[in-house]
Amino acid sequence: MIVEWTDSAIDEFIEILSKHTKSIAEKIAGEISIRVERLSEFPEKGRMVPEFNANHIRELIYKGYRVIYIISDKIYIAHIRNSRQQLTDI
Repeated sequence: MIVEWTDSAIDEFIEILSKHTKSIAEKIAGEISIRVERLSEFPEKGRMVPEFNANHIRELIYKGYRVIYIISDKIYIAHIRNSRQQLTDI
């Protein structure tokens, strides 16, 4: 399955990375990228997002960040947020 990043997710990812030193940002970017790439083979790997309780809206957690994605005809990376931040919409 194809994985596609939304503009919102890209902007959020860049903002998150900009708050860290270069070496930490590179590590975060690498680890999240690896996890996102694996979704193409295992789209239901992540858990359902508790705020929505819908099987097609899922998330991966990495060191305090939530990678929220939607399973449809593709896998859409919708948001990357701080894990303490509750979602109100997608």
